[in-house]
This record gives sequence, structure tokens and C-alpha cells, in this order.
Amino acid sequence: PDESRLRREAEALVSEGFQVSVFALRRPTEGARDDVGGVKVYRVPLMKKRGSKARYLFEFGVFFLLAAVLTPWLQLRHHYRVIQLYNQPDFLIFALFIPKMMGARIVFDYRDAMPESFICKYGLTMTHPIIRLLLWFEHAGLVLSDRVVTVHEPFREQAIERGARPEHVCVFLNFPDPRLFVRNCVPAAKDPSVSLYLAYHGTIAERFGLDVALRAVARVRDAMPGLRFTVFGEGCGVPEVLRVIAGLGLDGTTSYGGGLRLAAAPQRGPSRGLGVVPG
Repeated sequence: PDESRLRREAEALVSEGFQVSVFALRRPTEGARDDVGGVKVYRVPLMKKRGSKARYLFEFGVFFLLAAVLTPWLQLRHHYRVIQLYNQPDFLIFALFIPKMMGARIVFDYRDAMPESFICKYGLTMTHPIIRLLLWFEHAGLVLSDRVVTVHEPFREQAIERGARPEHVCVFLNFPDPRLFVRNCVPAAKDPSVSLYLAYHGTIAERFGLDVALRAVARVRDAMPGLRFTVFGEGCGVPEVLRVIAGLGLDGTTSYGGGLRLAAAPQRGPSRGLGVVPG
């Protein structure tokens, strides 16, 4: 339920009268089956743990096998018209062959580039055998899907460059949920010592350019003594972000707020300030 893009898509479909199921990972506190906003959720006993390549491959492999077994069973029960593949991993496309042959159309939600994410995480190059294999998986997902949905125009262009048909690719921006983030709400009382709040919320990894924002804060902090910047999120880049904060002497200006559940975002984020999307 904390994957905001997926949740909004699923709940929007439910509001239009469709029956929607989600096949997902499972936290220790969650049940195997659930109903979230009218969406049926099926969870497998596997939790995401960021770490080594071996851990990623284990998670991807186990989820692939479970998806390959359970999606045909669910297709027989519910006769889905559409199955949406939410990457990563891209090779989940091969777990959907049987449902596709049974009549389901496949939508590839291309929200992140798996080859580039592995390059950033593990220092590989585009010619590395693992990256070549990931590029092939990505190409297969883009070609074998009936439609591709992505997050912005650069990814749309990349999807087409890597095999998707232009007429089959569209952009769906990840806007804030107006039910959670109310534009005209009365802001909380402001700390008089703070002149500007900044906040980042999202995956913390080198490829998202968070170091750009941190270095920008370091350059303007003397001119803006009331500036406060909070970083929320999880990812392999957290140790590096903490190192940069310490190295630039930003401890009094910048803080790391840890991971942030979707429902808590409006309360934890600054009510008077700006969201930062570095790049």
C-alpha cells in the first residue's frame, strides 16, 4: 500500500467499477491476503532487503517463480482483462506467458531502468555480461507487452529506443494524491527560526542526484541561516548521503528522516516549504 504510483492506479480502477488484484511482497506484520481500498492484495512470504547482488537475485528469482505459478491460477479464477507488470525485475514478463495466452493483455509499467540501476549500485559498465543480460530482459519486456506506461518523457524516449513501439508507449506522471496532500489546508505552526523548509522523499540512490541537492544546500546555507533540509527515503545510497552530510558539515542544516510510509508523508513533511527533485 505504500507504493504510491501503483496504489493510485489500482484504486482509480476500482473507483471506475473494475475488479483489481495486486500480487506483492509481504512484510512480517502483514497477512497473506488483504483488502486495501477495495483492491484485493495477495502477498508472498518474501520481504525486500537491500543488499548484495546475491540478495537481489534471490528476491527476484523467488518472486518470479511464485508469480509464474500463481498468476495462471489467479487468471483462471478471475479472468483478468489486463495484467500490469510493475518493474523491476523486467524478466517477470516471462512469468505472464500463460495468462497472456489465456487472453490477458500485458501492460509494462516502466518506472525505472534496471540496467542503469545495477550500473549505479555495483559500478558495472554497459558492456558487462550482467548488464547485457538485463538489457535483453528489458527489451523483452518492452517488446512482448501490449502497452508500456512510463513516468516521464525521457523514459518514454528510452523505452522506444530499446524496442517499444512508439504508439504503444504513454506517459503517466506520478502526481501527489489529493486525498492525502491537500493544497489549501491550513499549515502547521512554523518554527520562527526556520526561513525555508526543503524536503526530499523517494528512493535514495546515486542515480537520483541527491548529492546535487546536498551540495546546493552547502553553498547557500550561509546566505540562508534559517534553511532546513530533510531527506526521507530508503535505498543503497543512504550511507553515502550520511557521509556527504557529515563531510559538508550540514548536520545543523540537513537531517535524514529515515523511511516514510505513504500515509505519514503529509504529517512528516514540511507544511510550509518545497519538495526537492534533484537530477
